[in-house]
Amino acid sequence: MDRAFWCLQDHPGPLARLALPTLLGTALLAAAISATARTWDLAYLNVYLVYWVGFPTLVLWAFTFLPLPCAVFVWFRARGESVSAGQCFAYFFRKSGRLIPVAIWVGMLYLFSFLLGGLPLLWLWPRSSLAPMVALFEKGRKVFRRTRRLLKEEAAIHALAVIEVCVFMGLLATVFVPRAVLAAELFTTPAMQWIARSLWVFELMAGTLLVAVMAVSWCLSLTLLYHDIRYLREGELLREHIRELRESLRGMASPSA
Repeated sequence: MDRAFWCLQDHPGPLARLALPTLLGTALLAAAISATARTWDLAYLNVYLVYWVGFPTLVLWAFTFLPLPCAVFVWFRARGESVSAGQCFAYFFRKSGRLIPVAIWVGMLYLFSFLLGGLPLLWLWPRSSLAPMVALFEKGRKVFRRTRRLLKEEAAIHALAVIEVCVFMGLLATVFVPRAVLAAELFTTPAMQWIARSLWVFELMAGTLLVAVMAVSWCLSLTLLYHDIRYLREGELLREHIRELRESLRGMASPSA
């Protein structure tokens, strides 16, 4: 997670462009939730279906899939390759054929989980979040089986998810500090009353930006974890060194031949 935030700090320009789909999608969802809450008068069952099933499914799905262009950038940077934002988007769209089935299955998983109160996601969400990386950066079929084999008994992804949620809740609490100050009624001037009525606009914008940043950081953290699992635990880095050594020896032997 620390490496993900350092990556955000070191490459703000490309990652800001790659995060535009995340920011736009989060803003649209926030506007839809706010408009629904302010204009719709729903029955109890519809409140459950809309606010406890529908919107959480869409938010978590967007949280998982919209930052994937940023994952492409970090993946190539971790391999020592420099790519532009345009190249990352091009790579992402080339892989869309593999991503669409994964996105559908994950969306159905989230919907079913929220119908059960969201409890299955305590175990399934971190693991399902890694499946898009497998679809993006590998060519084999059976993405979810490959994801389970990659993680095995890996506890790091669950620890990472807990830390991410704790950081998000801590930062989210700061968004509501102005409302808490106004609720104390320390100031009762007309200007402060107008600020209190309009405070939801600030909370909406700040919350949208916070969710987008945390979604990108979570995606980057997962990508770096996935890179380490493949290159260190599975020995892919060693295989690359052996291949490079063979090519260099073959190049040295070809002139004498």
